[in-house]
Amino acid sequence: MAAFAGPFFPLADTRSPVLICLALVVVMAFGHGAAFGPPAAFYAELFSARVRCSGVSIDDQAGNVVLGGFTPMPATSVILWSGGPSWSLMLLVAAGALVAATTRVAAPETFRRSSWTRSRAGPLRAARRVRRRSRRRTEIPGGQVGGFPAGQ
Repeated sequence: MAAFAGPFFPLADTRSPVLICLALVVVMAFGHGAAFGPPAAFYAELFSARVRCSGVSIDDQAGNVVLGGFTPMPATSVILWSGGPSWSLMLLVAAGALVAATTRVAAPETFRRSSWTRSRAGPLRAARRVRRRSRRRTEIPGGQVGGFPAGQ
């Protein structure tokens, strides 16, 4: 996305509707696939098959909350700091791309690893403990078992 930020923001600065539409079409046609295609394959390799749905969902939703929720504040601050030119937003996008590249380099290598191997963090063990606890009948003070009056 950083490669598309370079031409996008200067075209938006022209305030020409035709050039802004052209910039949007190019970014959506080429940038969208470039931004969302590789992460799908990356996440599929990063998490084992048993926890993949939860792992991808937690990662994706946490990123949306943190970056999607707070990005307008630093973007507005950067624009105010720089006096309004678009190069300041290009720096913000480049910083985000640098963080993404750093995390990719720090991610574990998954070549020749079975997608069904148990992850070292142990989410399967934690899930089994929760499942075992939920199978036990829970007695609640007052003669209730599992939230219902005893004997029903």
